[in-house]
Amino acid sequence: MPDPFSTLTERRLAVLKVLAARGPLTIQQIAAKTGSSRHAVERVLNYEWFERLNSGRASLFGLTEAGREKASDCEST
Repeated sequence: MPDPFSTLTERRLAVLKVLAARGPLTIQQIAAKTGSSRHAVERVLNYEWFERLNSGRASLFGLTEAGREKASDCEST
């Protein structure tokens, strides 16, 4: 499956928008919503906008305060 995003920044913004709209999701759910591979999503989730909400294999990821601020900035533009 070819990656729909040419840069890490594009992928990061897509994940941000998905989590802002849907709330906490697993890596597999985020990958399905963005069309990216699981490994590509894992790389993005290390950024300061995202946080792991619980431990385990099916961990949920959500937005940090910085991520929520960025999401509101993106919505207002």
